[in-house]
Amino acid sequence: MREQDNDRIIARILIVEDDQLQALSLQKQLAEMGYEVVGIAATAAEAVSKAHETNPHVVLMDIRLGGRMDGIEAARVINTTLYTAIVYLTAHFDRELFSMARDTGPHGYLNKPVSLFELERAVEMAVYKHEMEKRLRESERRFRAIFDQTYQFIGLMTPEGILLEANKAALEFHGMTTSDVLGMPFWKTPWWTHSSELQNELREEIKRAAAGEFVRFEAFHPAPDGDIRYFDVSIKPVMDDQGNVTLLIPEGRDITERKKAEDRLRESEEKYRLLFSQESDPIFLFDVETLEFKDANQAATRLYGYSHEEFMDMKIFEVSAEPEETIQKAEEAVEKERMSIPLRWHKKKDGLVFPVEISAAAFRWKSREVVCAIIRDVSERKRAELERESLVVELQQALTEVKKLSGLLPICASCKKVRDDKGYWQQIEAYIRDHSEAEFTHSLCPQCAEELYPGTRHNG
Repeated sequence: MREQDNDRIIARILIVEDDQLQALSLQKQLAEMGYEVVGIAATAAEAVSKAHETNPHVVLMDIRLGGRMDGIEAARVINTTLYTAIVYLTAHFDRELFSMARDTGPHGYLNKPVSLFELERAVEMAVYKHEMEKRLRESERRFRAIFDQTYQFIGLMTPEGILLEANKAALEFHGMTTSDVLGMPFWKTPWWTHSSELQNELREEIKRAAAGEFVRFEAFHPAPDGDIRYFDVSIKPVMDDQGNVTLLIPEGRDITERKKAEDRLRESEEKYRLLFSQESDPIFLFDVETLEFKDANQAATRLYGYSHEEFMDMKIFEVSAEPEETIQKAEEAVEKERMSIPLRWHKKKDGLVFPVEISAAAFRWKSREVVCAIIRDVSERKRAELERESLVVELQQALTEVKKLSGLLPICASCKKVRDDKGYWQQIEAYIRDHSEAEFTHSLCPQCAEELYPGTRHNG
């Protein structure tokens, strides 16, 4: 757009002058100053056409031109499509004419005849102002691009809380335009009128920000569809070099999803805490890496005799009567995720060792691997098992004793019958068979065989 030569801007200039001699004089003077004259136009229509062809930095515009349009109208047309500095030339500048020309936003005025000094200074000033305004526009464009493209709600307001700017996202949230809200006290805009309590809070926060404090608070706003949205609102003061607050920047970040997640987490934690505290069996949470307790319910404090604070300074193996096995099982719980241990021996604060059954599950909690262990005191069950085993042994012994003959047996010296417990006399074979596990087979001894069957050879 421009070049630099010894820190001087070489600008392209269009001359609009219906006096040919004056136009040529201006062209010569400008060329001697080092500027580039891109064309000369004698009418307003020609000026508009040449301006679009050459896109000059500066247009030296004679106000009074021949034809239906004057220079002021030509400048207005040019400025609708081009960003060009206009410097008016006139021999007759009355107040009415000045007022009309001023409305086009010119960069300067020159009275004819124009001196070389005035021309040079006017062109230099026009080029300088043109460049500064261009930079300002570019800065404004960048600001607006950032301001309107962000999803956050951003605005600008005076220290008194009068809204000066609001970005696209904030306006679209309520289906508004800038004309609906700019120039209003911020707390009276539609973003805040749903709650007088929030309006009062906002006014107080604006006062604090106007005093130089960065403020931040949460607020809720109903969307047009009826949904309630939650915002993290902040107001940042902008100060000048002397430390005076000149502007306030309100920002709103939509935290609805985070808020809902926090509510769900809070509800989950409340349910967890309720179940955790009301469970009749002891429950431990411990860190897999450090083996430190992370939580213990009331049932655990009652059974083991430690306070919750004491548990928080302990490690899981300190409640075990088998510490090495406990450490090993803790590592296995992570690998298996869930496991059941039918019997382990734990010890209470007073040193009493007792049997427990453990159900354990591993999961991530607050970015750490932890194990939740549910402990069940099986002392009564273990005692019942021992008693049952003892009873079985006793029964087995009793059965053995039932079939064992002992003591004095009343037996007839003649017929060899035995008297039982009821007073009846039984054959000795029947009595022994009923009171022992012995069975009988019948045969003859050699002496009886000889007496009964003499002369017969017997093998007893």
